[in-house]
Amino acid sequence: MDNRRGGYYRYNAPLHFTDKKNFKYKCFVDDKRLTAGGIFFYEEINGKKGLWLLKEDDYTDFGGKYDYNDGDIYATISREFREEVLNTQEISYKDIKSIPANHHIYINGYDAHPVYLCVIVHIDRFNIKLDSDLIRTEKQKVLKANPKVPRDWYKTEDVNFVYLDHIQRGGVIISRRLRSILTTLTTNLNNYSEEIQTFFKGFTL
Repeated sequence: MDNRRGGYYRYNAPLHFTDKKNFKYKCFVDDKRLTAGGIFFYEEINGKKGLWLLKEDDYTDFGGKYDYNDGDIYATISREFREEVLNTQEISYKDIKSIPANHHIYINGYDAHPVYLCVIVHIDRFNIKLDSDLIRTEKQKVLKANPKVPRDWYKTEDVNFVYLDHIQRGGVIISRRLRSILTTLTTNLNNYSEEIQTFFKGFTL
């Protein structure tokens, strides 16, 4: 009798028989055990500094969980960005991986070890255009093509340019994850590139 799905075997099985859905995959980068990654972009438009952010329930970066099929965390970031802008734009794995380390922000988990990598970069580095109207139009197409999928399973609501001073004043609601990213950035600003230091100088949460 094959009893792989229960009892003794289930709890003592070798790794290749464990339940994929319940297994928390980790990608090791410089001895950091990362379980997720993301990206967001900064820019100055008409003299106003701001961030390009994903609008779900709150404003957040473009990111999500590492999957073993990704191979490494840079592929995760590339995939998550493309998925969350509903395939309207993409950034290649090669381009993500080429971003210098002084544009990387690591967020710690409950055990005070890094679990999340967020890459921050000026939007002009890539040949992309984030367009709110295009995102909304594409979402309607996706919903129409997948009528049996509950609407709220698609978390992306919009993509917006959000002014830094609005974030600083609490004029917009940001996710817990984004708050952790920005807090880590601003409290350790000297660790990042001169470009980032200049852009975020004076910004606090």
